[in-house]
Amino acid sequence: MKRFYQIGLTFLLSFLLANCANNCFHPIYSENELLCEPWFKYQHINPNSWRPPCTTTMGYSNINPLSMMKTRIPDCITHIVVNGNFFVQIEGEQDHNTLAVVGSNASVREVSVKVINHTLYLEQDCGKSLCSMEMPAVVHLGIGKLDELLQAGNGDIIGKNIVSSHLNIVSTGQGNVFLSGEMNVTDIQQWGNGVTSILGAYTHCLNILVRSNGTVNLTGKVGVQSINKTGCGEINILGVTSNSLDIFSSGSGMINLIGCATNLHKLIATGNSSVYLNSANSNNMYVIEHDNAQVGIAGNINNLNVKTSNYSRFQGRYLHSRSAYVTTQDYSHANILASRKAFAAAYGDSSIYFFGHRNILSYYINGRGRVVAVS
Repeated sequence: MKRFYQIGLTFLLSFLLANCANNCFHPIYSENELLCEPWFKYQHINPNSWRPPCTTTMGYSNINPLSMMKTRIPDCITHIVVNGNFFVQIEGEQDHNTLAVVGSNASVREVSVKVINHTLYLEQDCGKSLCSMEMPAVVHLGIGKLDELLQAGNGDIIGKNIVSSHLNIVSTGQGNVFLSGEMNVTDIQQWGNGVTSILGAYTHCLNILVRSNGTVNLTGKVGVQSINKTGCGEINILGVTSNSLDIFSSGSGMINLIGCATNLHKLIATGNSSVYLNSANSNNMYVIEHDNAQVGIAGNINNLNVKTSNYSRFQGRYLHSRSAYVTTQDYSHANILASRKAFAAAYGDSSIYFFGHRNILSYYINGRGRVVAVS
């Protein structure tokens, strides 16, 4: 008999834990919370917070002896590969390429400099000294034009007055990248957990790929064409001027876009990710959400198609569409606004709030689904 009590108690505890997990990871919103769209508060972006701290040269005034290594590098170099714990400071718009390494004797000896074709390799050579025992060196690099930058190390890369007509950035390490200037950035790949910040991006066709917990920040006139993000990182873009855009977001973290995205074709959000866009102007837009995804969009659309499932939420109260076709499933929710016609289908325990004239709304309800015309 005692054994049966133990088995019954085990089942009861398992049931309670399952309910607790369900409530913890799947928030249930009140009616006021569904009517309100709080995503606008995330649109307050301050690019000054992206600027790097002025710490890369601190501490060297007390080092004795202080060493400096200078070397000549060809002016044809336009590609840079960095893999080390040292800091790199890049000064753009230079007539001739220059390089100097500053630090203690041991830290300077650790920096390996190689040139292969048009690529400069800056790497850590721990065989010459004990890397962990020394304060990292600082590499000062002057360059006329930068076309490709690979960050594979743990130290920060800081560049100012960077000029480029075709810049590709790849980050695979833990270090951060901060670049300012006037750059036509065409490709950003974030494979590491650092932060890549670009102040002064002027591009018509930018592709962003994030496969990590790293963060990508951009400001300028950013004609982003595609965003593909997984992981827990964030993407913040101030000054979106896209003529064509597709977005895929999974994992967690936020994609925050400020500007105007013309022809946002498709947006897919899954996991615990969030995507917010303050201005969209498109002919046809398709939005698909799963899991706990959150999407908030404002702007003007001719034809809007939205599908939500699980516990996802579409916040489109300020997205003016002529025609809207919305389907919600499970416990998901959608806010929509249409001026000519709207079709809403709510399945399971999902809900749809329609902001518009009631006479243009057609709806279908299955299960305990709700379609509410909000006056």
